[in-house]
Amino acid sequence: MAAKCLNCLYFGKVYFLHLMEAVFEEYAAFENKVKRSVYIDNLSPLAKDLLSKLHLISSEM
Repeated sequence: MAAKCLNCLYFGKVYFLHLMEAVFEEYAAFENKVKRSVYIDNLSPLAKDLLSKLHLISSEM
């Protein structure tokens, strides 16, 4: 009987847990990225101008 490799395509509990761990890590990174996002569609024109000026100032530094 061959030994089971943790990095192999094994569709048992070990492979499933490894796959789910990778999915959760990827989703956590996505949540962190979205948490910092600002959606400008729902802002007033004054807020859009202010945010665009702040972005330009912060990108110059």
